[in-house]
Amino acid sequence: MLLVAAPAWGGPASWPDSDLDFLPAPDRSLSLLAEVNILAVLATEELAAYPGSLRLATGEPELALARAGLLGRLDRVDAYGLLRADFSAALRMRRRDAIDRPLAAAGEMIPDAALRWRPRRELGIAAGRKTPPFSRFRQIERSGQIGSAPPFVIDRIAPEARWGAAAIGETSQVAYAAGVYGDAPELELPGAVGDPSEDGRAIVAARVTRPIHGPSGQAARPLATHNPGHEQLRFELGAGALWRLRGAGRGHRVDASASAHAAYRRWAGVVEVVGHRAPGVRALGAAGEVGFLASSRAVVELRGDVDPELGLWSGGGGATYFATENRRNAISLYGYLRRPLGGGARRDALLLALRASL
Repeated sequence: MLLVAAPAWGGPASWPDSDLDFLPAPDRSLSLLAEVNILAVLATEELAAYPGSLRLATGEPELALARAGLLGRLDRVDAYGLLRADFSAALRMRRRDAIDRPLAAAGEMIPDAALRWRPRRELGIAAGRKTPPFSRFRQIERSGQIGSAPPFVIDRIAPEARWGAAAIGETSQVAYAAGVYGDAPELELPGAVGDPSEDGRAIVAARVTRPIHGPSGQAARPLATHNPGHEQLRFELGAGALWRLRGAGRGHRVDASASAHAAYRRWAGVVEVVGHRAPGVRALGAAGEVGFLASSRAVVELRGDVDPELGLWSGGGGATYFATENRRNAISLYGYLRRPLGGGARRDALLLALRASL
């Protein structure tokens, strides 16, 4: 993943918070990025719930991601630029939204359009369209997560992409990012059920990361055995805040997050707690996952989350086989339970996911 507006680096080399390692080599200034993720529901009682507001039916494949773009890099001034479109969004978009809200429709199809420049280690700027700095799970590329998506509660609360700008930097102790982003209906289409950005106006977001042991900026999954950091214990803590300025009818909302990420040899895990306060409402949710590197190309993973605000919980697990050593091409089998806390309609599913990328 390429992070433009989130702090998770222990130096320029670890700035992208991912083990996908698709950044161009130092002698290349421009690279083509492309990936396709296809989901198929093998079993479900009804329509399966899925992050990103998807509703999947048994036997009907869904194009979850179809991204392509360009990544530019200029090492001399520590500058990056990323432009990437997701053509799968056009297939799910309602025609009325595309006509009535063209800017929001365009933003839905452009998850990445950002520039990042850091002339000094302590201070830089990231501007454009990218993930606001708030959640640890949102710092991980979707194609590098279980089922190619973050946990349900994170997907609902933490925006995936917004237009805005942030100050970024790091000291000897922490890395940070803080910025302002647009959240108006003219710029963004509605998200998942219970989207806190409904009737939104703007977002103020910030996040700090503190590496306790080992380098920061690694992905949640266990590193491959040939990776130099595989044998090293890595542990980091992080915290984020997200202030949504909304219309007078709903009142403003403040969300906070606290996370921990640990990895050692064949094991890795992330846990994140998210809480919010809004007029008349307070809730505390959580999400976590753990992965085990079963072989050089296979990972077994478990994940769970709870969303008291919606009264839902989910839990499940699966396995991923990487067809190539760089982990860009893979096949995954993932099943989960998605149910109300007090009982009710189920949204369980067993999914098969195929990923191919350059």
